Amino acid sequence: MQNGNKKIIINDLEYADDIVLTNNGLDNATKKFKEIVKLSKKFAGLNINFDKTKCMQINKGTWKISKTTEDDCNKMNWKNICQDCKRAMPGFLNLLIHKKRWCQKTKNTRSRIGTLADKLVKKEKKKQIMNRLPKIQVNKKEIENVYEYIYLGTLFTADADQDADIENRIKKK
Repeated sequence: MQNGNKKIIINDLEYADDIVLTNNGLDNATKKFKEIVKLSKKFAGLNINFDKTKCMQINKGTWKISKTTEDDCNKMNWKNICQDCKRAMPGFLNLLIHKKRWCQKTKNTRSRIGTLADKLVKKEKKKQIMNRLPKIQVNKKEIENVYEYIYLGTLFTADADQDADIENRIKKK
């Protein structure tokens, strides 16, 4: 596709479902994306579905999610509190399991790592990171920033860590 002296090469575009565009910087990505929106409509009659479109700003190593602490869990404002050790749990079933197996009153402590609480805290931390980042805006619509995205079976993460993809592939087997 060419519009004046600007040239974007896309051969044989009839239907575009999963496409990854890589750019150096948000400004460059915004310019390219606006051009693709415009030219896709003009030359192929295709409309971009902004609700399904996601943006991932990859920044290797700087967006690592820290280990879950009790303070992190307390900030989640979970309503299921163990009366013996005062730990907050994400659900009633989690509270029952905690009381039976892990309560500190029985001196059988367990870290939060790998638990549902850990997963929920990490999900919230990722969401907070993505909400702080500037967003691509096209036609007065903001493109959602995401921390993780599965593309053709591969899990990509904004911190460029491959561990999440390896864990995801192991779970599938």
